[in-house]
Amino acid sequence: GRDRERLVEIFAVAARFGLTDMLSRMGLGKKGRHSDAQDLPNRTRQAFENLGPTYVKLGQILATRRDLLGDEWIAAFEQLQSGAPPLPFATLQDQVETSLGEPIDSAFAFFDTTPLAAASIAQVHRARLPDGRDVVVKTRRPAIRPRMEADLRLIRHLAGLAEANSAEARRFRPQALVDQLARDILD
Repeated sequence: GRDRERLVEIFAVAARFGLTDMLSRMGLGKKGRHSDAQDLPNRTRQAFENLGPTYVKLGQILATRRDLLGDEWIAAFEQLQSGAPPLPFATLQDQVETSLGEPIDSAFAFFDTTPLAAASIAQVHRARLPDGRDVVVKTRRPAIRPRMEADLRLIRHLAGLAEANSAEARRFRPQALVDQLARDILD
């Protein structure tokens, strides 16, 4: 119940990218409009990107599963390996300073507000401590943890339903994939 709003959002994204037929085959919803199977891997990747970090991470895990997926799926999910768009540092500054317990100018002799790298969950910035040591500061994207926790709960539930209702889904061992996803995210 507490994740109902996110579940509605997930199914809306699935519908927007023409994935309802695939979900139906996995026992997760009503029969949707028939979708073009040839473009299905790329539309699934786009839906994962649209749904955010938890799904991007799931796609990254699936990109390593040549034992389960064909080359066209691997190629689509490998595109999720590239960096996410960086957030403007102004959106992260309060969070960084709260975590540090002091202003950035006090904690560092230098802090580069242009990210060194950005990913779906966090981004990193170069900095220099007052004693001259160069460091990298990794900052989690704001408000990401509650959404990822909700996503993991929903994915676990959907994986269980898929495994129970679809022989096609069972061959992918979705509950084991969700366990791996949760471990990777927590790491």
